[in-house]
Amino acid sequence: MWFGGLILSLIAGLFCIHCMVWLDGYDVDLVFAGAANEGLINACRLRQYRYQGMEKYSVAQIIGLLPLLLYGALAFFAIGLVDFLWHLNQGIAIYISVLIFHVATSLALQLDHLSRPPCPIFWEICGGKCGN
Repeated sequence: MWFGGLILSLIAGLFCIHCMVWLDGYDVDLVFAGAANEGLINACRLRQYRYQGMEKYSVAQIIGLLPLLLYGALAFFAIGLVDFLWHLNQGIAIYISVLIFHVATSLALQLDHLSRPPCPIFWEICGGKCGN
């Protein structure tokens, strides 16, 4: 389990680096080449080419997948830790597993509002300024 967590975290890190390179390449400033618009046209073409590449290779979906990979790595690590402690001392393993379950469910409930889109009525009534 620990190796599974390590592999998932390394894959997430690799995807992070690749997405950062893609986004750095896309975020190139459009530079004017003197009085001629030829440089601006070429910069716009290059930016459109890079945008189409980002759409083709689903960079937005890969970025959305990264937190899931890290959560999976954390879950594998926790399961491996409980498994390791189970063979040493079952009482400590049970305590740690209850603690991990408590922290995981508490964080899941706290972060649940971030995954849901706000209600449209909420935006009409208070313009998004009164909280979720």
